[in-house]
Order: sequence, then C-alpha cells, then structure tokens
Amino acid sequence: MKTVNIFKAGSVYPENRVGEVTINIHEDVEDVVVKSKDPRSNIYQKEGEMLCDALLSALPQGTVDALIAQLLTKRGSSLITSVCTDKPQISIASDYPIDKFRHALELYKDIVNHYKSTGEVK
Repeated sequence: MKTVNIFKAGSVYPENRVGEVTINIHEDVEDVVVKSKDPRSNIYQKEGEMLCDALLSALPQGTVDALIAQLLTKRGSSLITSVCTDKPQISIASDYPIDKFRHALELYKDIVNHYKSTGEVK
C-alpha cells in the first residue's frame, strides 16, 4: 500500500485546529458499479465531491493551488481533442457530466487570461 504524508493547514485560532484526514482508496470501481444502482457518473460525482471537500478542509491553500495546477498540467490535456476540425473540442473518457468540465475549464481560462494580462495571480 502506498502512503503519502502531506502537511495539513495551520489555524490562526487554536479552537479551529484542522484535524487529520485519511483517504482510503481501496475498492475497484467496477465492483462498486456492479453493487450500486447508481449510474457510474453519479458515483464519480459523489466521490469527486467527497475527495475535494476532504482536501479543501485540511490542506494549506498553497498545496491546493499546486494540486490544481498539477491536475490541469498532467490530465487537463486529455480533455481536449481535435476531431478533424480547427477548433479543439472537449472529450471525456468517462460519463462525467460535460457541463461540469466546461464550467471548470472556463474558470481556468479566466485565471490564465488574468495572469497573462497582469502577470499576477488573484
């Protein structure tokens, strides 16, 4: 089993101390799909939201920023394909809702454009 140890966020107020988070990745997704009555996209949606919430509640903002950049760098290009056209199109290997990706990519594009025009990140 692979173990990754990450620093947790600090807290300005001792009473709001950030707790530890354990993420278990243990069951094959195909086994879950077979047992569940939910469509695969619902399972991906739910797990993505749970993972996001767990990470955002525990990680320092700098780590979150670096994670977003790494995910977009390492996997973002797999969302964009050219299908015999001049205009790139979004293509997703899973049945995750395309509108969620479009929204996220628009936000990312806004951040990149802001950075290109000002040289600073908000």
